[in-house]
Amino acid sequence: FDRLSGQHLPPATRTQVLELLEGHPLALTWAAGLLSRADEDPAYLVKTWSDQRLPSLTDPDVRRREHTLAWLFERSVRKLDPHTVTVLDAAGLLANAPLPLSAAEIALSVQTTEGANGLSDTPRSSLKQLVHAGLLRLLPGAELWQFTHALAYRFARPEHSYDEALLSRLASWAH
Repeated sequence: FDRLSGQHLPPATRTQVLELLEGHPLALTWAAGLLSRADEDPAYLVKTWSDQRLPSLTDPDVRRREHTLAWLFERSVRKLDPHTVTVLDAAGLLANAPLPLSAAEIALSVQTTEGANGLSDTPRSSLKQLVHAGLLRLLPGAELWQFTHALAYRFARPEHSYDEALLSRLASWAH
Protein backbone atom coordinates (compact mmCIF):
# COMPACT_ATOMS: atom_id res chain seq x y z
CA PHE A 1 0.00 0.00 0.00
CA ASP A 2 2.78 2.43 0.92
CA ARG A 3 4.63 1.74 -2.34
CA LEU A 4 1.49 2.06 -4.48
CA SER A 5 0.26 5.24 -2.80
CA GLY A 6 3.65 6.92 -2.63
CA GLN A 7 2.37 8.41 0.61
CA HIS A 8 3.95 8.44 4.02
CA LEU A 9 0.76 8.90 5.98
CA PRO A 10 0.72 9.83 9.65
CA PRO A 11 0.70 6.52 11.56
CA ALA A 12 -2.84 6.98 12.96
CA THR A 13 -4.30 7.84 9.53
CA ARG A 14 -2.41 4.98 7.86
CA THR A 15 -3.80 2.55 10.45
CA GLN A 16 -7.35 3.84 9.89
CA VAL A 17 -7.03 3.56 6.09
CA LEU A 18 -5.65 0.04 6.31
CA GLU A 19 -8.41 -0.99 8.75
CA LEU A 20 -11.06 0.28 6.32
CA LEU A 21 -9.41 -1.60 3.43
CA GLU A 22 -9.42 -4.84 5.45
CA GLY A 23 -6.62 -6.27 3.31
CA HIS A 24 -8.86 -6.43 0.23
CA PRO A 25 -6.40 -6.39 -2.72
CA LEU A 26 -8.61 -4.45 -5.13
CA ALA A 27 -9.54 -1.90 -2.46
CA LEU A 28 -5.86 -1.51 -1.54
CA THR A 29 -4.99 -0.84 -5.20
CA TRP A 30 -7.79 1.67 -5.76
CA ALA A 31 -7.27 3.52 -2.48
CA ALA A 32 -3.51 3.70 -3.12
CA GLY A 33 -4.17 5.07 -6.63
CA LEU A 34 -6.60 7.59 -5.19
CA LEU A 35 -4.14 8.75 -2.54
CA SER A 36 -1.17 8.81 -4.94
CA ARG A 37 -2.76 11.64 -6.91
CA ALA A 38 -2.44 13.84 -3.80
CA ASP A 39 -5.79 15.50 -4.46
CA GLU A 40 -7.50 13.49 -1.73
CA ASP A 41 -6.73 14.25 1.91
CA PRO A 42 -6.24 10.83 3.59
CA ALA A 43 -7.90 11.99 6.84
CA TYR A 44 -10.89 13.28 4.89
CA LEU A 45 -11.13 10.00 2.96
CA VAL A 46 -11.21 8.09 6.27
CA LYS A 47 -13.85 10.42 7.70
CA THR A 48 -16.05 10.26 4.60
CA TRP A 49 -15.74 6.46 4.38
CA SER A 50 -16.57 6.09 8.08
CA ASP A 51 -19.50 8.53 7.86
CA GLN A 52 -20.97 6.52 4.96
CA ARG A 53 -21.18 3.40 7.16
CA LEU A 54 -20.36 1.26 4.14
CA PRO A 55 -20.54 -2.52 4.36
CA SER A 56 -17.38 -4.37 5.31
CA LEU A 57 -15.11 -5.52 2.51
CA THR A 58 -15.07 -8.94 4.19
CA ASP A 59 -18.88 -9.17 4.32
CA PRO A 60 -19.91 -12.68 3.21
CA ASP A 61 -22.73 -11.11 1.15
CA VAL A 62 -20.84 -10.28 -2.05
CA ARG A 63 -23.43 -7.69 -3.12
CA ARG A 64 -22.86 -5.68 0.06
CA ARG A 65 -19.08 -5.90 -0.33
CA GLU A 66 -19.39 -4.77 -3.96
CA HIS A 67 -21.36 -1.73 -2.78
CA THR A 68 -18.28 -0.58 -0.87
CA LEU A 69 -16.00 -1.31 -3.83
CA ALA A 70 -18.37 0.63 -6.11
CA TRP A 71 -18.14 3.60 -3.71
CA LEU A 72 -14.34 3.43 -3.81
CA PHE A 73 -14.41 3.10 -7.63
CA GLU A 74 -16.64 6.18 -7.97
CA ARG A 75 -14.36 8.10 -5.64
CA SER A 76 -11.37 7.06 -7.78
CA VAL A 77 -12.89 8.32 -11.04
CA ARG A 78 -14.75 11.43 -9.92
CA LYS A 79 -11.88 13.86 -10.61
CA LEU A 80 -10.74 12.36 -13.90
CA ASP A 81 -10.80 14.78 -16.81
CA PRO A 82 -13.52 14.38 -19.48
CA HIS A 83 -11.13 12.83 -22.02
CA THR A 84 -10.08 10.16 -19.53
CA VAL A 85 -13.71 9.43 -18.60
CA THR A 86 -14.49 8.96 -22.30
CA VAL A 87 -11.61 6.48 -22.65
CA LEU A 88 -12.82 4.64 -19.53
CA ASP A 89 -16.36 4.55 -20.97
CA ALA A 90 -15.00 3.15 -24.23
CA ALA A 91 -13.04 0.48 -22.36
CA GLY A 92 -16.17 -0.39 -20.39
CA LEU A 93 -18.25 -0.69 -23.55
CA LEU A 94 -15.76 -3.05 -25.17
CA ALA A 95 -15.15 -6.60 -24.05
CA ASN A 96 -13.03 -7.23 -20.98
CA ALA A 97 -10.03 -7.79 -23.21
CA PRO A 98 -6.85 -5.81 -23.83
CA LEU A 99 -7.58 -2.36 -25.20
CA PRO A 100 -5.32 -1.07 -27.97
CA LEU A 101 -4.31 2.57 -28.22
CA SER A 102 -6.36 2.82 -31.43
CA ALA A 103 -9.60 2.28 -29.44
CA ALA A 104 -8.73 5.20 -27.17
CA GLU A 105 -7.88 7.31 -30.23
CA ILE A 106 -11.22 6.51 -31.84
CA ALA A 107 -13.08 7.21 -28.60
CA LEU A 108 -11.54 10.69 -28.48
CA SER A 109 -11.36 11.45 -32.21
CA VAL A 110 -14.08 14.08 -32.01
CA GLN A 111 -12.57 15.71 -28.94
CA THR A 112 -8.94 16.02 -30.06
CA THR A 113 -7.77 18.17 -32.93
CA GLU A 114 -4.00 18.53 -32.62
CA GLY A 115 -0.98 16.71 -33.99
CA ALA A 116 -0.63 13.95 -36.58
CA ASN A 117 -3.84 12.35 -37.85
CA GLY A 118 -5.86 15.02 -36.06
CA LEU A 119 -5.04 13.49 -32.68
CA SER A 120 -3.09 14.83 -29.74
CA ASP A 121 -1.38 12.76 -27.05
CA THR A 122 -4.64 12.88 -25.06
CA PRO A 123 -5.48 9.18 -25.64
CA ARG A 124 -2.10 8.11 -24.28
CA SER A 125 -2.25 10.50 -21.31
CA SER A 126 -5.81 9.37 -20.54
CA LEU A 127 -4.67 5.74 -20.50
CA LYS A 128 -1.79 6.75 -18.24
CA GLN A 129 -4.23 8.40 -15.80
CA LEU A 130 -6.31 5.21 -15.73
CA VAL A 131 -3.17 3.20 -14.95
CA HIS A 132 -2.29 5.60 -12.13
CA ALA A 133 -5.83 5.22 -10.75
CA GLY A 134 -5.32 1.45 -10.61
CA LEU A 135 -8.10 0.79 -13.13
CA LEU A 136 -6.01 -0.32 -16.12
CA ARG A 137 -2.54 -1.78 -16.52
CA LEU A 138 -0.22 -1.69 -19.52
CA LEU A 139 0.57 -5.17 -20.74
CA PRO A 140 4.31 -5.77 -21.12
CA GLY A 141 5.70 -5.68 -24.64
CA ALA A 142 2.58 -4.30 -26.32
CA GLU A 143 0.57 -1.12 -26.51
CA LEU A 144 -2.39 -2.83 -24.92
CA TRP A 145 -4.14 -1.87 -21.70
CA GLN A 146 -6.28 -4.20 -19.63
CA PHE A 147 -8.54 -3.74 -16.63
CA THR A 148 -6.76 -4.63 -13.42
CA HIS A 149 -9.76 -6.61 -12.21
CA ALA A 150 -13.07 -7.90 -13.58
CA LEU A 151 -14.92 -5.66 -11.11
CA ALA A 152 -13.18 -2.60 -12.52
CA TYR A 153 -14.51 -3.59 -15.94
CA ARG A 154 -18.01 -4.11 -14.56
CA PHE A 155 -18.05 -0.81 -12.66
CA ALA A 156 -16.74 1.02 -15.74
CA ARG A 157 -19.62 -0.18 -17.92
CA PRO A 158 -22.27 2.54 -18.15
CA GLU A 159 -25.46 0.96 -16.80
CA HIS A 160 -28.21 3.02 -18.36
CA SER A 161 -26.94 5.81 -20.57
CA TYR A 162 -24.69 5.33 -23.55
CA ASP A 163 -23.15 8.06 -25.63
CA GLU A 164 -24.54 7.23 -29.09
CA ALA A 165 -21.66 8.99 -30.87
CA LEU A 166 -19.11 7.00 -28.84
CA LEU A 167 -20.97 3.76 -29.58
CA SER A 168 -20.99 4.59 -33.28
CA ARG A 169 -17.27 5.37 -33.39
CA LEU A 170 -16.42 2.17 -31.48
CA ALA A 171 -18.67 0.08 -33.73
CA SER A 172 -16.96 1.48 -36.84
CA TRP A 173 -13.54 0.85 -35.27
CA ALA A 174 -14.45 -2.72 -34.28
CA HIS A 175 -15.85 -3.47 -37.74
